[in-house]
Amino acid sequence: MNDTSRGEILDEASNWIVGGGIVTMALFPLALPGIVLAVAAAIPLVALALPVLLIWGVGVAALRLVRSVGRLVAGPRRRHEPAGSEVIRVRPAA
Repeated sequence: MNDTSRGEILDEASNWIVGGGIVTMALFPLALPGIVLAVAAAIPLVALALPVLLIWGVGVAALRLVRSVGRLVAGPRRRHEPAGSEVIRVRPAA
């Protein structure tokens, strides 16, 4: 049978979490040069992707503009109801 209580489990988990935090804070300064190098290596990739994204964004904006102008010109559309769903309209009594 297992004789550990919930309190003991929580205490042990807390000890492991605190220990992991201490190790992380101690090793973080050693990771900074790697982070800086990764950011520096990503700058050319961003510079290559930026023109493509700008062209794509202009194309999407133009497409949306054409669609919105088309909707304004066409006016309101009738709503199509699914087949088999009949709408019963009652005329008011005269």
